Amino acid sequence: MPTTILPQDAAQLKAEADALFANAGFSKAIKKYAAAIKIVPDNAILYSNRSACYIRLQRYDDARKDAEKAIELDKTFARAWGRLGEAFEGLEDFQQAKEVYGKAIEHIDCVIPLSDMHKKLRLKYKACFVDMEGKLYERVKAVREEDIPRVSTKQLSALPMETSEHMILETTKALKKAVALFKSLKMISNNVLIGERGGIEFLCDAILLDERCIFFDIKLCDFFQMYKQYVEFECCQCKGWINVLDPHEVLRLAKQRLAETGRWESIRDPLSFQVRAWIILGFIGQATYSPREDLVEWYSRSKTLIKLVRQEWPDIPSETRGSVFDDVFLNAVQIPYMKEYRKAYEVEHLRKSGEFTLDGLMALANEILAGLDNRPATEAERATPAFYLPFFAYPRAQAMAAKAYVYASKREYVTTEEEKQQLSCKAGDAYMKSADLYPEDDEMHCLTLHDALHCYLDTKITVRDILKIMERIRVSYPKMRRIWSDYDAAFARDHKSLGLDMEMEEYMRNAVATGTFQLDMLYNLLS
Repeated sequence: MPTTILPQDAAQLKAEADALFANAGFSKAIKKYAAAIKIVPDNAILYSNRSACYIRLQRYDDARKDAEKAIELDKTFARAWGRLGEAFEGLEDFQQAKEVYGKAIEHIDCVIPLSDMHKKLRLKYKACFVDMEGKLYERVKAVREEDIPRVSTKQLSALPMETSEHMILETTKALKKAVALFKSLKMISNNVLIGERGGIEFLCDAILLDERCIFFDIKLCDFFQMYKQYVEFECCQCKGWINVLDPHEVLRLAKQRLAETGRWESIRDPLSFQVRAWIILGFIGQATYSPREDLVEWYSRSKTLIKLVRQEWPDIPSETRGSVFDDVFLNAVQIPYMKEYRKAYEVEHLRKSGEFTLDGLMALANEILAGLDNRPATEAERATPAFYLPFFAYPRAQAMAAKAYVYASKREYVTTEEEKQQLSCKAGDAYMKSADLYPEDDEMHCLTLHDALHCYLDTKITVRDILKIMERIRVSYPKMRRIWSDYDAAFARDHKSLGLDMEMEEYMRNAVATGTFQLDMLYNLLS
C-alpha cells in the first residue's frame, strides 16, 4: 500500500474527507478529496478514496477513472485494483471486473507477510471474483447452450479433420458426464453417500482435453460444493489417500497395500484417482485465484506421482497399470504444469525468489518435446482429431510457444542490438512453428501468429514477409471468431489485438500500392 506522507494541508483535508466518508457524507467527501488532489496531484490513495465515494453514489464511470488513475500512480495498490473491480461491476462489465479482482488478489499475494487487513481484503476480493464468475455464467449460458450441446455424434464425425470444434465438443461431452455424476450423488441415512464412480475421470479428461472449453451449467459455488462431496465419495469407494499431499508418501502407502493384497487392482484405482484429483485441484485453484505457486504444486504432485509409479513398476503392462501412467497422459499433464510455471515466473516476488526461471521453463518445454518425440502418434491416433489434437498437436504447439516466450523474455537481459534481434528471430520462428500446429479456426492459431509477427517486427524482416503473416491472420480470423468469440480470450480483449494487426495490414498494403513502401524494404528501416 502507498505510504507517501502528505503535506499538512492535504493531510488535514484527507482526514476530514475520511471522516465524512465514514458517516456516509460521500458528496462532501468527494469535494475534500478533490481539494487535497489539487495540492498533491500524484497521490494514489486520494484518487482511490475518491473512487470509493463515487462507488457509494453509484457514479461508476467516475469511480473507474479515479481507480485507474490510482493504479497508474501505483500499480501495486491492491485496494485501488479492488475499487476498479467494483466500478466495472457497477458498469456490468463482469469480465473486466473478474480480471481486475484477480489483479487485486495477485498484488495482495505479493505482500509478505500478509497483515490482517490484507487477509480480509483477499477474502473479500476472492468472493467478488467467484461472484463475477456466476454473473458471467448467467450472461453467456444461453449462447453456449445454443451452440455446443446440441451437436450430435453423427455431426461430430462429419466435421473436417482440421477444426478445433472437435476439442470443444469432446470437452463438453466429458464435462456433461462429470457433472451428471456429481448431481446423481445421494445421501441416505447415517450420512452415507450413494452414486456412481467416474466423475473424477471425466472432469479430469475435460481439463486435459481443453480447459478453455469448460463451462458449467451450474454456478461455480454450487459446483465446488458438489465436487467436494463427490471427491470424498469416490475416494472412499476406491480406498484412496486424498488427504495425503506428498507423492512419495502415496507411493509408500501403495507399495504397502500391494504387499498386503498381492493384487495390482487394489492400488490401480486409488493411484489413478490421486493423480486426477490433484489435476482437478490445480484447475479449481485457477477459478478461485489460489496463489500461483500453489497451482504449480498441484500439477507437480500429479506428474511426480506418475513418474514415481512408472519407475517403481516399469514392467507392469499398460493395460494393467492404467492409462494415467502412459506416456501420452504424462505429456498431457506436463502442459498445465508448464503453463502455471510460466505464470508464476511472471509474478514478481516469485520470479525474484529464483524458484521460477526462464531456464526452468525452457527445460520443461524441451522435456515435453522430447516426450512427444519418444512417443509419436500412431496412424490411428492421427486419424482421430479429438484425441490427436489435445494429446499430441496442442502439447507440441504449447511447448514451442513456451520456448518462444523464453527467447523473447531474454531480450531484456542482453546488451547489443544484434543479440536482441537474434533472440527476436528465434522467438518468431518458434511462435510460427507453434501456430502451424493449431487448426486454422482455433483462436490460438491467430493469437500465436500475432505473437510471431510482433517478434519479427524487431528483426530485419521485409514488408513482403510481414504481409504474409498478416494475411494469414486476416484469412483465419473470421473462421476463428465463428467458434471462439464467446470464450475467455475474446472476453479478455485478446482478440482486439488481431483487429489492430488487420488494420496495420490495410495501412501497409495501401502504402505499397502508392509506392510509399516497397515489398523488399526492411520494415525496421521504415519505423
